[in-house]
Amino acid sequence: MEDFIIGFWWIWFCLFFAGYTIMYAVLDLLSKNKKWNSFIKTKVYPLLPLTYVLITTCFWIFILYKGNFAFISKRVAHSMLAQLIIEWSFLGLLFWIPFLRKKDYLSLIHSTPFFMLPLIFCCKKHIQVWHT
Repeated sequence: MEDFIIGFWWIWFCLFFAGYTIMYAVLDLLSKNKKWNSFIKTKVYPLLPLTYVLITTCFWIFILYKGNFAFISKRVAHSMLAQLIIEWSFLGLLFWIPFLRKKDYLSLIHSTPFFMLPLIFCCKKHIQVWHT
């Protein structure tokens, strides 16, 4: 049962942060349309890092409020890679700094590992199945 909870936590964690990358990609596709281009580039793109930092803040407030930090540090983040990923998500709080918030592409770069992580694990499982 604990493995199920840990798996669910990682899925929730990745989906919480990966949605930002998907939203950024959709907005980039919409900006190709001449009608939406100026609106997205002048009004929406500057707000994206603020959106990302709000998502990160909400995630960490929820974790600290629920008091699950001990469970995360002992059970979920048992490997060095898992600890690194969780610390990487904590660095998303740096986008409260106005200098970092002005560069919207930095928030995209920061969120990309969370989008790629589930894809890497899925591909890894399929490659293992093919080789057996």
